[in-house]
Amino acid sequence: MADNEGQVDRYVLWGRMIARCWEDEAYKAKLIDDPHAAFAEAGLTVPPEVKITVSEPGAGELHLVLPPRPESSEAELDDALLQAGAGGTCTCTWHLPKSIGGL
Repeated sequence: MADNEGQVDRYVLWGRMIARCWEDEAYKAKLIDDPHAAFAEAGLTVPPEVKITVSEPGAGELHLVLPPRPESSEAELDDALLQAGAGGTCTCTWHLPKSIGGL
């Protein structure tokens, strides 16, 4: 369970990074220009061989990132991750343009 707690904590840190970008243009520029340094500053270490792509969609755009397929289709989530995914927490608000289904 400790491994999954780290994963949930990572989502919280990602949410804080996003919120900081909304408030701090210099930090957003750093995240875009040198994401490994920005992640490290936030307390997240990403191995240098892992490519981090940071993008900011414009009006009328929606980016959908497909994660790698799990090795087993029978993989199970523990209770903490199920709770987080079942509406227990959300770190961002979606504002979709009307042209792609927004309100």
